[in-house]
Amino acid sequence: MLWHTYGNPAITYVVAAVPTMFFVTGSLFAKSVERRPIGEVVRHRLRRIFVPLWAFSAVGLLTMSIAHRIDGTDATRVPWRGSWLWFIPLADPHGSAWEGGHLSAPLWFVRALLWVLLASPLLLAAARRRPALLLASGATAVIVLDFVGRHPSWRVAALPDLVWQSGDVVLYATFFCLGALHRWGKFRQLRSPQFAGIAIGSAVLSAAWITTQPVAQHVVNNSHPAHLLVGLTWLAAALAALPWIERAARRPPFNSAISLLSQRSFTIYLWHPVGIVVSFVAIGRVGRLPFGMWSAALLLGTVAVTSVLVIVFGVIEDVASRRTLRWWPSPAQQRRFVWAPALAGLALLVVSLTSISVKRDGAGEIFAARRLPIPSQAPPKPQFNPPTVQVEGAVSPKQRTDLTAARAAPADPGLAPAPSSELSGQLDTMFDTWTQRWNISGAEVGVTRPNEFLWQRASGVDVEGAPASIDTRFDIGSITKTFTTALVMQLIDEGTIGLDEPLPPLQAVPDFPYVGQMTVADLLYHRSGLVNYRDTPEGSTNPFSIVTPAQAVMISAKYPLQFTPGTKVAYTSTNFLLLGMLIEQRTGRTFDQLLHERLLSPLGLDNVTHLPSVPGAPNYSTAGILTSTADLLRWGAALYRDGTVVSAHALDLMTTIDIETGLGAGTYGYCPCTMNPDGRAVFDYIGHSGGTTILRYAAAEDLVITVNLSVSVWTPEMVQATAEFFETVRATIHTHDAETQPTASKRNHATETPAVPEAPVITEVPDAPVAAGE
Repeated sequence: MLWHTYGNPAITYVVAAVPTMFFVTGSLFAKSVERRPIGEVVRHRLRRIFVPLWAFSAVGLLTMSIAHRIDGTDATRVPWRGSWLWFIPLADPHGSAWEGGHLSAPLWFVRALLWVLLASPLLLAAARRRPALLLASGATAVIVLDFVGRHPSWRVAALPDLVWQSGDVVLYATFFCLGALHRWGKFRQLRSPQFAGIAIGSAVLSAAWITTQPVAQHVVNNSHPAHLLVGLTWLAAALAALPWIERAARRPPFNSAISLLSQRSFTIYLWHPVGIVVSFVAIGRVGRLPFGMWSAALLLGTVAVTSVLVIVFGVIEDVASRRTLRWWPSPAQQRRFVWAPALAGLALLVVSLTSISVKRDGAGEIFAARRLPIPSQAPPKPQFNPPTVQVEGAVSPKQRTDLTAARAAPADPGLAPAPSSELSGQLDTMFDTWTQRWNISGAEVGVTRPNEFLWQRASGVDVEGAPASIDTRFDIGSITKTFTTALVMQLIDEGTIGLDEPLPPLQAVPDFPYVGQMTVADLLYHRSGLVNYRDTPEGSTNPFSIVTPAQAVMISAKYPLQFTPGTKVAYTSTNFLLLGMLIEQRTGRTFDQLLHERLLSPLGLDNVTHLPSVPGAPNYSTAGILTSTADLLRWGAALYRDGTVVSAHALDLMTTIDIETGLGAGTYGYCPCTMNPDGRAVFDYIGHSGGTTILRYAAAEDLVITVNLSVSVWTPEMVQATAEFFETVRATIHTHDAETQPTASKRNHATETPAVPEAPVITEVPDAPVAAGE
């Protein structure tokens, strides 16, 4: 529970839980075999596993099915083809993207336990005949499988999973056999000093392995040999201290607690990840807490919610064991361990349920956690059409004279006059109609252009559930990447960094294996081939285990490149974490210092702050900037229009958009998109999106527009809703200008009013798993 709650790598060095669990399982299994035939013992153990598992899996699949019935999108689609693995986990089961692995992830342990139990007759027979050979073979196989799993030619398709899962079985089967041998008295000649010596020797070997071999993110659990040695260290230490442990365990408080946990151990394991998620959501509703207080509240909340789930589902363990049903712990004195946590857990469940917004309108949506927005992604794939009207001034990889002209007359939108009451009223009406049409629960929006107006509106609630206002500050997620890109471009212009230089060794991630294989440009343009850390098994099944930028980078580095750097384009937040580490190393300044000194202070962006890394959100140079609508508009105008942040050449580099993916250097190109007869690709907008926020610049009308929602902007419905918003803003302003200034041609407007689509056609929507982060 500690490891799953916090995901801190240090925990894996001092809590070797799973090896000890299998050691105890082997000891108890051997004890049962002394009284009953081994086949009967295996059947009994399988029944005790399967019955609680089937109840858990039925609830999980039912929950996902209800989610998909309400939502009906790919994000909630249930992978029914492999659903049988939830009930007979011969391999790891998978749920819908919506559940984010919180229901399916714990079942890896059940999969490993099932294979060990199925192999137990052979394991015990070998342990009786050749115990030394069996243990030596197990340790050797663990090391061999580790080397096989690292070899690039083996890390293809599903083979890495097969190699890793085989390593699981061999590792835990070895501890299972150790438990059986201990039960049979094979270590009777060893006393506490000898066990202490084994612990010390194993600790030395552990240190040697971890410091000389790749252990991803320095997490013991990510290396089977490291797990074997660290597990043996703590197991031997426990056996050395066994007389003291036994005396303590006989005392009433400890004895009662141990008895209580033993009655419901499997239920606790299955359901505690749900307790973590519920607690995380409920604490998020309370507000931002200091890190230490937040950590304590998360652990206490997890224990409390798990207590409620144990009371509700724990009786299934009695059914599986064919013993008297006990809804409440027995004897009575153990109930004092349950009452207080259960009442607290009920309160947290109620609070977390208020954070769940289920909307049934059109495609519908489910947002299970307001504090866990869908991570940033690449924009929908551009769809180019022949233009009905030649659009001058839109952003193109080949022609940007409009941007040059706009930079000639910079203006601060914060100092611009307010819009005319007529235009303001039209925009207000447009906004109210839009929020009602799409059932928007909360939004903060704004638009500006030079020397003319700054319009803002807010309605509903923000992402925290508080009333939204034009002064609301919000986390802009991956729009933070535009700040990072600006810093990189400044340093390129100064000669501190080379655009085409290979990535050098980085002090922040000394074990990064792809040094020199990709350039700074590859990182900026998402051509590195690195796997997005959010898309790794670790990122999707246990996002809270990712805390630091270095952890996130090394999780990506654990997997092979998706393609040779420079040959393709694929959005990856990991690229910008590496860029942040590079600019810190070259300047000797922290990212936050550079942010304030070079960008925020010179531009007077007083409402901008940068959030630190937290579990599930490394932030740093890829996410975490908190700002208001007005300051986000100021930033967009300064970056894309006014030339006060980066040079004209740097902006030209940033707005060179890949027409296949819509990705540029820290920039997106957004449709409507046209391909002119001369082969010029035209994106009507450039900008960036992240989490709940979108920032766009429409060069044809010289408009900077932002929208922030109380829900993710990446769901299919919100992709369409926000596309309509931007087009409607442009149409409203263009119509007003045409009526009030019929002869004006100040901004090279198109000669026709932009069409407002009833439902914009989105040809491809990226996958949208619910997860923490940017």
